[in-house]
Amino acid sequence: MFPVALICTLLVVLVLQTHALFIPDTTSSDSSTAVDIPLFRRSYPQGVDDVKRTAEYLRAKYGYSATGEFLGITSPISIISGIANGTVPTYYGAISIGTPPQNFNVLLDTGSADLWLPSTPCACGNVTLYNSSSSSTYKTISSPSNGSITFAAGTVSGTIGNDTVSMGNFTVPQQSFLLVNQTNLGGGDVLPGLMGFAFQGLSFINATPFWQTIVSRGQLSVAEMSFYLARVLEQAASPTGVQPLTNPGGVLTLGGVNTSLYQGCIEFTNLTSSSTYWTIPIHNITVGSKNITLPYPLAAIDTGSPYIMGPLKQVQAIWAQVSGDDLGDGSFQLPCNTPSFQVTFSFGSSAWSIDSTDLLIPQYNNSAMCTGAIISLAGSNNNVNPSDSNSPSWVIGEPYLRNVYSVFRQSPPSVGFAQLSSAVIGGKSGNPGGSACAVRANAGARAIVWAPWSSIVVVVVTLLVM
Repeated sequence: MFPVALICTLLVVLVLQTHALFIPDTTSSDSSTAVDIPLFRRSYPQGVDDVKRTAEYLRAKYGYSATGEFLGITSPISIISGIANGTVPTYYGAISIGTPPQNFNVLLDTGSADLWLPSTPCACGNVTLYNSSSSSTYKTISSPSNGSITFAAGTVSGTIGNDTVSMGNFTVPQQSFLLVNQTNLGGGDVLPGLMGFAFQGLSFINATPFWQTIVSRGQLSVAEMSFYLARVLEQAASPTGVQPLTNPGGVLTLGGVNTSLYQGCIEFTNLTSSSTYWTIPIHNITVGSKNITLPYPLAAIDTGSPYIMGPLKQVQAIWAQVSGDDLGDGSFQLPCNTPSFQVTFSFGSSAWSIDSTDLLIPQYNNSAMCTGAIISLAGSNNNVNPSDSNSPSWVIGEPYLRNVYSVFRQSPPSVGFAQLSSAVIGGKSGNPGGSACAVRANAGARAIVWAPWSSIVVVVVTLLVM
């Protein structure tokens, strides 16, 4: 039998360590080189038309026409037009570029692969412009892609160049990016900037994304990046009441995970392809006790999407369970006071529920009604079965990602989810059902990453049974 005094001491340590989980720590990581990047969220009041317009940008981003026809991946910057017209709520992080450094807040997007910045002499509204002539390390790249780029809401023109880009403690010399210097997009703040965190196969300018470069150069001891997206409720008061860029929006961790932001274990699911999107199969969707049939389960995990999008029939089946009204174009609305309901997405052996407040978008012009945050990827078209088997039929965006801690791993290529710590803003998290900690086949040596207190629980239990 183990000495009682030692057992009591260990239990005190356990209590202290568990209590510490309620204090967010932006320095807690499982890698000596991991760096936390504070995120900010820009939120816009949205009417029904705003949601519909943003959905069109996202459809174009994933290769669908306005009528729902799959065209292939032709317009990877379509989401920029949504930002341009001031309708897309987005998460931003800080980067610097050039010598001396010029600072920008850019949208962080796991659904695209390029870095885009507004550049002089662009008439891009009230945004910071990159000035290549002020940087001693800038170089223009001769490329046939230079010139005009056409997409859903208009065109942008620019130059492909490279310069020194830094995020946190990580720096990449000669990072290629697009300098946007002319556009016919409407709206005010046309292009605050975007950094893609998908794979090079999605790059419009055929550049290696920043994150893949720091991995290949060995700057990360753990080839992972992790996101905690804070819950910031959408505004409903006024169409002109844009929240400032300084709203706390969460944390991006490069080079590992932040153990103060999640609890339990992380379960990874291997990607179906590692050349374009972060795509994994959905195992199951339920609304309450109702199972939703999934003929096309492939999903892109996209931090740059403010919505969840999927095949029309499945989206209709989801909203039918809570009496949502079909607006005829693959979007839905329902009373904001609809009783709380539970939508659950299962990946691997874990099921993650979404807080119903994340699925209701207040309408600034109709305080009684909300727009649903699950929308048809192909609009009113039932056909969302692209010929490219690696193209996603689902886009899993912010409404889901705000309810989990998400980890994007380079080797083996996979995405993992964990339950949020009670320390995080809002204190709400998806509730993992099933065998949340089961190891997936071929998931690799770090398929399960435990929070520090878990190991202490194991030690205490072991000692008690000796």
